[in-house]
Amino acid sequence: MNRTSSIGEGDVRAPEAGPDGLAGRTASIGCLLILFVLNGMGLQSLPIAAPAILTDWNIPRADLALPIAAVSSGAALGTLASGIIGDAVGRRWPIIGSALIFGVFMAAAGLATGPLQLANLLLLAGIGVGGCSSLSITLVTELAKPQLRSMAIGCAISAGLIGMGVASLVGGLLVPALGWHALFFLIGCALLVVCLPLCALLAESPSFDTKARRARRDAAGGRPPLSDVLRGDFSRVTPLLWFMFFLNIILGTSVLTWLPVILAEAGFPLSFAIGSLTAWIVGMAVGMPLAGWLVARFGVSRSIAIASVGMVMLTSCFATWQLDPSVPRWGIIVLLSIGGFLSAGMATGIYTISANAYPPALRARGMALADASGRLGGVAAPFISVALIDFTGTSGFFGALAGTGVVLTVCFIAMGSAMAALSAAGANPASQTQHPQPE
Repeated sequence: MNRTSSIGEGDVRAPEAGPDGLAGRTASIGCLLILFVLNGMGLQSLPIAAPAILTDWNIPRADLALPIAAVSSGAALGTLASGIIGDAVGRRWPIIGSALIFGVFMAAAGLATGPLQLANLLLLAGIGVGGCSSLSITLVTELAKPQLRSMAIGCAISAGLIGMGVASLVGGLLVPALGWHALFFLIGCALLVVCLPLCALLAESPSFDTKARRARRDAAGGRPPLSDVLRGDFSRVTPLLWFMFFLNIILGTSVLTWLPVILAEAGFPLSFAIGSLTAWIVGMAVGMPLAGWLVARFGVSRSIAIASVGMVMLTSCFATWQLDPSVPRWGIIVLLSIGGFLSAGMATGIYTISANAYPPALRARGMALADASGRLGGVAAPFISVALIDFTGTSGFFGALAGTGVVLTVCFIAMGSAMAALSAAGANPASQTQHPQPE
């Protein structure tokens, strides 16, 4: 016996029912949110520590491009591997294993004595980052009720952003007092500690929670090949989705990575340069749940297109604004908060499209490939950004970000058409998607 569920506009696919028991779902999602917070702290640790590392090692900022890119490179590898493993054996144990890898090598990074050693350790830590982030987003969408999917994604990403904000606040106090090493030790140890409640409380995805279900799936033909994400009705959606992830990560990574360095070199105090990221991150954290509601209320394509236009306007303002200590700090904080809010709308929309585009048997791999393409943007961003800052200055840097926002706006509009075609073709009929009754 089947039932039908419907949410949002024609570019969404409802997920399967969550595991039996509200308490089990709530505990699992709570554990994942804590993990997202720690992941956010880990991802933001290097940008926060960057000014202190440059001073400690007496190196030019270009030498930090490799360690920053190493995190994204490892994350891309971890994302791809976790997607394949997650669709084969489930989500739970790969998430826990990824968190363990992340914690071990994040703590070890605090012992690094040079850029190359730091890059190698962060490459390995990045593998854990990719596995945690991609599969955790997938599991959150599968545990959430159909009508709450976009809000669940928004809250999950918001938790990561809260972690980034916490890292900025803690780093602003910890790094000047105890050095940048202490920040890596703290985050790494916290990740290792949280693995214990994950083992005890984290539930498996409803698609993999019993051997009987896996046996029935295999009897029905097993998993579809990975190449299906580029075939037939997905041939337009998937490449466009990859490009959107790629550009969006370039934009976000560039701001979050180099803003402290830009402000510190412009003459602002180190504490303000580091703490300024909190404004952007808080704007995103507040904006994520709201963006999830707006996406559910007004549709994905329309919401993210409006957000991207706003981002173009904001980065254009920074491109024409000469940053120096005479600039009112409150003005910088206000603009960064608005930028974070707009970035939240873009990220929530992109992840919602990714989660809703693919059927359950392809979802972890489809989302992992999209996320991995974004991680490649994270690899490219440090090198592109440092070259822009060195050769064009702050104005050229923010002007390039504004141009990236223009391209993203065009992509978002094109994605609306592609998703509508996908729905009309029957590959993603939101109003007709059927799901088995809980057993």
